[in-house]
Amino acid sequence: MSNTKGLRAFHNARLKKQQRKSYDLAEARNRALLLHQAGRIAEAQAVCREILEHAPRHFDALHLLGVTQYQSGRHEVADRLLAQALLVEPRAWAACSNHGVVLHELKRYDAALARFDKAIALKPDYAEAHSNRAMALTELGRFVEAVASCDKAIALKPHYPEAHSNRGNALCQLRRFDEALASCDRAIALRPTYADALSNRGNALIELSRFDEALASYDKSLALSPGREAAWVGRGNVFLNLNRYDEAFAAFQQALAINADSLKALLRAPRADRRSDRLLRSRARRQTGFPRGHLQQNIRPRFGAAGGIRGASGRAQGMVG
Repeated sequence: MSNTKGLRAFHNARLKKQQRKSYDLAEARNRALLLHQAGRIAEAQAVCREILEHAPRHFDALHLLGVTQYQSGRHEVADRLLAQALLVEPRAWAACSNHGVVLHELKRYDAALARFDKAIALKPDYAEAHSNRAMALTELGRFVEAVASCDKAIALKPHYPEAHSNRGNALCQLRRFDEALASCDRAIALRPTYADALSNRGNALIELSRFDEALASYDKSLALSPGREAAWVGRGNVFLNLNRYDEAFAAFQQALAINADSLKALLRAPRADRRSDRLLRSRARRQTGFPRGHLQQNIRPRFGAAGGIRGASGRAQGMVG
């Protein structure tokens, strides 16, 4: 009996080995890439998993599967897959940058910055990595460095709208609002349908007290991307400045419907509707840890990091399949 089991196991192992030899990894890889380029994400993922059954350390399959998991909103899974890919090919600059994008989405900004730095060390002329690095630096409060990183991206790729918008983002944090507006305008000139840049432009216009123009910019952003939380918060801020409290409260409620933990909306909605003050203050305290009676309602909104993994107002660009 034991001999029969052993013989069966031997034949099964031999059959699997033959199947692995007959499987064309290069053809499967190319097929997965073509499916991904055609936007057929689920099919591309299926081919990647098939490849990994035959070759568990196949770099391209791990990398592409990680990218598609990110695109499908499964960021923790994407993190694990891209980390595995980089164990196989530590010097793969595109994978380094893509992993940084995922880490940024997971709000692990120091780790994201380290990945972008590694990508740039491997490929110094990688404009997307310089621009994404600026997003991480902005989240870390290193605004001067963020502007410098955008300047490098723009020097490498002058007609790069994400870099111009990210530059505007960092400049607004430095309270250089006219320059921020100019950078956002440049991004929009390069891509008129760039919803992130339109939202960021609205933030700069609020700071310049140009409220009607800010509202128009937010409205354009939301027409292109109705689920943009940062634009709803900005729209609410415009209405607060115009003393249009009912409309402000409605805008903040839209932001909260998109993200129930939206700190910006939680901090401002009580000013727009006093009836909800106690509830929203309680939720904001739980999120921020501010002591009772010291809720910081008058903070200006962060000028959301724009670009292609979501910062406050966009997704980090540069995912390479």
